[in-house]
Amino acid sequence: MPTGWPTPTRGTKPLPGLAFDPNALPKTTPLPKQTIEQLQRLETELREQDEKLSALLSDKTALDAELTRLRAEIAATKKANTAQADTHNYSEAETRDYFIDLLLKEAGWALDQERDREFPVEGMPNNEGKGFVDYVLWGDDGIPLALLEAKGTKRDPRVGQHKQSCMRTVWKGALGGGP
Repeated sequence: MPTGWPTPTRGTKPLPGLAFDPNALPKTTPLPKQTIEQLQRLETELREQDEKLSALLSDKTALDAELTRLRAEIAATKKANTAQADTHNYSEAETRDYFIDLLLKEAGWALDQERDREFPVEGMPNNEGKGFVDYVLWGDDGIPLALLEAKGTKRDPRVGQHKQSCMRTVWKGALGGGP
């Protein structure tokens, strides 16, 4: 307790000469005066923001539920598809149309230039020494990034791997490097 203050007991009087000094009070920053109209406008703005946020959260919840449902549907479809073996005997052309072309487009490869498909190469290990690369995926700099060999679904994959290996060797020799 500050010096000069009486002990708080009942019936004691303050010391003589003790006076209230308003300058001894801590200084406070005055709050800006807001009119009732300003406060009502602020309340309305905050209520509108709350409503917008509630609508967004509701939309997000609905989208999350839809996403969960679709993921479950896809998982069930995948499970059903893997339970049944694909008995189709797709030709090389069908394999390209139904799978390779579609997957390459989905991955962003336009395949809209003549050089992208059936690209002629020389130096293949056959009687004519010529062949074709089924797909060439080109980089922005004009250098091939990948060579793809398509085969029918019932063909032994090693046949395609062997042909692709030969093509890679031909490309490396012709370009001094490559895919």
